[in-house]
Amino acid sequence: FGIETDVHVTKDNKFIICHDDNIKRVTGINKVIEESTYDELKRIRVFDKDGSYKNNLSLPSLEDYLKICMFTNKTAVLELKNKMKESHIKDILDIIKKYNYLNKMIFISFEIDNLKVLRKLNKDINIQYLNGIEDNKKKEEVIKYCKELKLDADVYFDNITKEFIDNCHKNNIKVNVWTVDDPNKALELIDNNVDFITSNILE
Repeated sequence: FGIETDVHVTKDNKFIICHDDNIKRVTGINKVIEESTYDELKRIRVFDKDGSYKNNLSLPSLEDYLKICMFTNKTAVLELKNKMKESHIKDILDIIKKYNYLNKMIFISFEIDNLKVLRKLNKDINIQYLNGIEDNKKKEEVIKYCKELKLDADVYFDNITKEFIDNCHKNNIKVNVWTVDDPNKALELIDNNVDFITSNILE
């Protein structure tokens, strides 16, 4: 269905794709993305799956990611990783508009302020609120913001209940769960009517 990834803002206000704030896990080099320039980061080689370096592997740009999603005809599920300035979020939207791909995007973030800005800038895009829903207060918060901002929920699978899923659906809120790599757990969640499953390996 889609390809999920995380986008960060570089020191010079450009956009790099990486899960972590620091690139050490994927490059062996201790460098924080937000403290580094785009060109610095692009020059660094990234580990291949087998742990070796390849000359042609570098951290993807936002544009690289979009091109992959377009080539494979996948929905782009883009996490705005840290709290961003409104100008950065606007720039991200402008880049995606340039590729005419807004209708194939789902934006996600733990930072509710990012989601508020996204909704302010575009009333139609698909947005999901990332949350661990560690307790009932968090579950209520997710429902509240999803209703107010017309968001869907993207929540940690191990803290979810059938009651929460049903409550979301009663309020026209779709439910995505992360990160499910156990097929049996996935089947259980499907039986409980989740709408999306985020996975590293599930096929």
